[in-house]
Amino acid sequence: MSQPKTPTPQPPPKLAPSTAILVVLFGLITLSGVMVALWVENIPLRPGAQETTQAELNPTPPAEPPAPKAGEEPPQAAVGDPKAQSETPLNKNWAEMPLKPAPKAVLKAVPAPASQAPVPVKTVTPPYPPLAKAAKVQGAVTVVIKVDAKGVPVKATVLEGPTLLRASALEAAKDWRFRPARHGSEPVASEFVATFQFRI
Repeated sequence: MSQPKTPTPQPPPKLAPSTAILVVLFGLITLSGVMVALWVENIPLRPGAQETTQAELNPTPPAEPPAPKAGEEPPQAAVGDPKAQSETPLNKNWAEMPLKPAPKAVLKAVPAPASQAPVPVKTVTPPYPPLAKAAKVQGAVTVVIKVDAKGVPVKATVLEGPTLLRASALEAAKDWRFRPARHGSEPVASEFVATFQFRI
């Protein structure tokens, strides 16, 4: 009779290299996490940290200032106090604030034009300039004469006219005399326009 054969034990299956690496990494990560957790639990808090946290979670309301006694002035609010800022005039109702009266308009009197123009009482004919006569320059020169309240010319200005004839016209205008212009019964300063003709 033949004896039964004893089965030969088979070696355990070998893990693939990649699977073995993953298992090792997972074990290292788990061990690191456990060590970090233990380290954090053993860190002592800085002195006063717990008290500060409790004070922040349960703040104590500010104490109200004592009411002033009779005859005492109330304390002035500090700059930056939100309560004081809320009581400033800028934050009050605008309807309760008094309105300032609008400034009154100041009217300045504008002098009215003369009711009577100046009247020449003495006229002077300008001499013909020799240079203009030799050049046969002729024409009209218009001059504005400013007359004071006494009827005396104080300034003469040429408006238009030939250049060679202007100086002679200005000199003649300064020798004119006027009955001054009047505003009502008062003599006033005015202007008079004179035209001087030059003919050869």
